[in-house]
Formats: sequence, C-alpha cells, structure tokens
Amino acid sequence: MQGNELQKRSAAGDLGRTMRLGAYKASLKKGTKISEIYGSTDISERHRHRYEVNVDYKDRLESCGLVFSGMSPDGLLPGGGSVLAAIATASGAEPVVTGKPHEPMARLVLSRFPGVGADRFLMVGDKVSTDGAFAHTIGCRFGFVLTGVGSAGDAPPDCIMGADLATVVDRVLA
Repeated sequence: MQGNELQKRSAAGDLGRTMRLGAYKASLKKGTKISEIYGSTDISERHRHRYEVNVDYKDRLESCGLVFSGMSPDGLLPGGGSVLAAIATASGAEPVVTGKPHEPMARLVLSRFPGVGADRFLMVGDKVSTDGAFAHTIGCRFGFVLTGVGSAGDAPPDCIMGADLATVVDRVLA
C-alpha cells in the first residue's frame, strides 16, 4: 500500500524491493516438488518476503539448470522461491525454508527426512501461535523458549519450556 492505494507488481516495475504481504496467486510448474506438495499447479498463498529475481536473467538462469517452479499467473514474474532456487543452483546446497504453521510447509519439512517420524522432530520457538502451531501441524514436540515474545503464561501444557535454547535441549536430552 502506498497511501490508500494498492500497488501492483509489473515486469517493468521496481516493487521487488518492497515487502509484499497478503495472498498472491502463483502458477506452479507441473512435476516439481512444490506442485506435488500442494497437489495443484494453481495456488494462492500468503507471502511475506522481499525476495525477487530480475526476469532479465530468467533465460540465462534456466540454461544453468534453475527451475522457476512458481510464477505469476501471467508467467512474467517469478516468486521468491526462485531466489532460493538460484542460491541452490549456485551453491549446490538445497535451502529449506518453511512458513509457520502452514500445512504444506510442514509436509515439505517432513518430506526432506524420509523415514524419520515426526516424533523425532523438535520445533523450537518463542511464539505459540506460529512456532507451537507449526509443531502441532507437523505432529512433533514443541520447545518453547522464553528468549523472545512469549512468556511462561503462554506455554501450552505439552511443550518443553526453558529460559533459553540450551535449557530446552537439556530437558529434551534428559
């Protein structure tokens, strides 16, 4: 928003440097991991990021093996995931980024560790409404640290609470 007017992205615009909030339609490339997770190639998701790819480099990046798995419905603007794919292509390492507590993101986390049960995961965070909800969505334990926004009064009864990460880890390993 600028004043009371909604700003829209365009291929020629510079809104890639601004925070994008709210639902955004994307067309996922058929056969990619993300389209399998969503079970669809047409999605609408809430995004909150500043990551963009300059489309002037799209052909060159694709020739190097980058897959643009999520694009605007008109096919002109890559989503933020394309930046992560560029990093993966350049580094040879696969970044794992999740949104909390969204269920497709939970499935993505679990898919990265085939054969490992959710009971073997520990989600550590300081906010029950996101970190705790993500742990619940995955079906794993929640390590609630008191180093951020949460307080002891916010703690769900089944969490592993500690003043900091070290305390939570000590309690998990005890």
